[in-house]
Amino acid sequence: MPQFQIIILNESSGDMFPIAMDPDEMVENIKALIEVQMQIPLSQQNLFYESKELQNNDTLITRGVGNNDIVILRRSAPARRPQPQQQPQMQRRNVLDGIDILNINAQQLQQLFRQDQQLMQQLPHTNPGLLQAINHPDASRIHQFLVPMQEKERQNRRKAELYKRLEANPFDVEAQKLLEDEIKQKNIQENMENAMEHTPESFGRVVMLYIDAKVNDVPLKAFIDSGAQMTIMSKECAQRCNIMHLIDERFQGVAKGVGTAKIIGRIHLTIMVIGNTHFPITITVLDQGGMEFLIGLDMLRRHHCMIDLKQNCLHIGDEKPKFLGEGELPSHIRTENDLSAHDQVSPGPAAHVPVSSSSSSTQVNEHLVAPLVEMGFERELVLEALRFSNNDLNLAENYCMQKKFGM
Repeated sequence: MPQFQIIILNESSGDMFPIAMDPDEMVENIKALIEVQMQIPLSQQNLFYESKELQNNDTLITRGVGNNDIVILRRSAPARRPQPQQQPQMQRRNVLDGIDILNINAQQLQQLFRQDQQLMQQLPHTNPGLLQAINHPDASRIHQFLVPMQEKERQNRRKAELYKRLEANPFDVEAQKLLEDEIKQKNIQENMENAMEHTPESFGRVVMLYIDAKVNDVPLKAFIDSGAQMTIMSKECAQRCNIMHLIDERFQGVAKGVGTAKIIGRIHLTIMVIGNTHFPITITVLDQGGMEFLIGLDMLRRHHCMIDLKQNCLHIGDEKPKFLGEGELPSHIRTENDLSAHDQVSPGPAAHVPVSSSSSSTQVNEHLVAPLVEMGFERELVLEALRFSNNDLNLAENYCMQKKFGM
């Protein structure tokens, strides 16, 4: 979408400033540029177009702002600050004042803090975790805190450089774009940190829905998958259940989901036992391993099943089998793929049927494990973080810090 410009009219001074922007730019980002160019704090800015105030999450295009249109800037009075309390005799100072954080190692930082009693007295109130690391005989513990501090300093320096460029040339489109990206990444990072704090379960691995069942008196762990069109079973599982002789090979075909699998045929009717109740089911048999037995939407509909996540059970007939916890599943199932993807196809002889298959958990880059373990994180936490971050070392480190220290 081509860039255009808007004219910012300062209502109090009458000054006008053109700003080059994309028409789909958010108002919040425009205010950030105004803060740089006009030295007006973002919190004091109120933008109006056609007598209506523009909200931070509005975009220019959605509010009908056109090329070279005038947007009025009305500055609100700054919020009154509360009177400062009586300052203690010892004035606190930033613990990083005077420290070139980008050119210091863990041992040097430890020594610097230990030699400054004023800083050591501040740490119990400002960063008790860092205080423990400084007092620990192993200086490598400080590395866990030093790395994120260095990354924050790099970000601050990049942002300061962008501000300088914009002050020198308010029409520097490249600098405007870079600043927008900085703001965007900051918002994304804050969003992730809020999610880690308020919904940490969203970063864990979800245990899929399995129940205990029997087919031809053979105990199985049945995977409940309402996203799969057909109920399927692997060839090996069908052999173990002694039902291979029931397969109708006229219903051969290819199942397509994530990847493909050959359909050996169809078992039109066999009995599945859940609890004390017998249920007639139809099974499509695949010539592959992996998922042993999956109850798809066809059988869930036939037996009027209800997936009850509040009670953690499946309602099927008069039975309410509990969904199995991760510890109740065999090891080969626990290492199965976590997420399912399905294709919808028409049933029929030699037809394509969807296979519940999932994208594998991210393959961990072993070269990234050692640096994080050396920082003091447990290997299991490191592996979890690398899988979550798709082998992004910085994101994995932030993940470990959140999990271990709540930072």
